Amino acid sequence: MKIDEFPHLKEEVKSSSEAYHWIASLQPPQQDEVCQTLFERFNGFKIHSQHVPAEFIARVVRDFECTVVLTVRRNLFEQAMSNFIAAHNMRWHADEKHESDGDEPDPFEIPPAHFFAWIELLLEARRSLWSALKPDADRVILCEYEAMFSGDAARRLARFQIIFDVLGIPRFGKLPDSERPLVFQKAMHFIDPQKQKMTDPDYAARFVSNYAEIAQRYDNWLMRSYGKTSLA
Repeated sequence: MKIDEFPHLKEEVKSSSEAYHWIASLQPPQQDEVCQTLFERFNGFKIHSQHVPAEFIARVVRDFECTVVLTVRRNLFEQAMSNFIAAHNMRWHADEKHESDGDEPDPFEIPPAHFFAWIELLLEARRSLWSALKPDADRVILCEYEAMFSGDAARRLARFQIIFDVLGIPRFGKLPDSERPLVFQKAMHFIDPQKQKMTDPDYAARFVSNYAEIAQRYDNWLMRSYGKTSLA
């Protein structure tokens, strides 16, 4: 949903907020107006926790008495790498097609300092969100992003059915798409076994010229900072 649908709020948007995070820049009464419209129209919406204050997410959960499906990645390297690839190519899924897909884009280089600054931001956002949602932990459904892409279509569908049951939403097959809340129609992207992550090493290395260097630096950073080979 864009600010153009709320012309009377345009002057309330602070600075040059990103088009998809402008709601968080409003004052609470205006935020409530927009969120209420989103819930009525779509029965929910998606928020990137690294881009908006954790307190805003927690307030929406609390004030609207809704449930939040919190998706986390097991691997911060993949999360950051996915963001850089998607932002550079303006493609947010590995299978996403565009009219200009005929020519393979030239590989780009990720500045290491920028990459690790982004990792730190992700960690800070994750910790802030956990802290903000702690009082409402009973309203949080935790999902692991990697699991969404594992197994065949039946296994993926089974995971979503569990989420739908918790939310009280009819299962796939019980309602036609035209009657299902629009926000959950997008779940089909994860259920299709042909849909893949953008961070598979063979795939990602086609787009990032210094992928191997960044991966090695990440391993060293992780071991030096946490003494681990993975970071949930």
